[in-house]
Amino acid sequence: MTSDTFLKLDDKKLDDYLKMNGMSQIAYNLSYVLNEAFINVAKCSYDYTYSFNERILTLCHELVHAKQFIKGELGSCGVIWKGVDYSLIRDLKNQPWEQEAFQLEVKLYNKYKDVLGTV
Repeated sequence: MTSDTFLKLDDKKLDDYLKMNGMSQIAYNLSYVLNEAFINVAKCSYDYTYSFNERILTLCHELVHAKQFIKGELGSCGVIWKGVDYSLIRDLKNQPWEQEAFQLEVKLYNKYKDVLGTV
């Protein structure tokens, strides 16, 4: 399933999809965000201008989004944040879920470095 499939499902289609595939909303959200994380990390991995540490930072950023989806803070369509529609805000830096992800990615990355050491 591609990320396009996830994004094109409205609430009715999403309910039908979940029932048909025996998935809970949480499982769907997690599979969506892991799919997005995989795509973003894969893009970094194949672009050799990104260092290993930049790839880890990207993974940390995507893990914050996983947390947001799992906790229901970020809706399955990727524009609903804590019940508020932010679809008109196109600038990533002004989207609250991205602001949180940019803040927490650094904290996660620093924990990674503390545990595993500098790579």
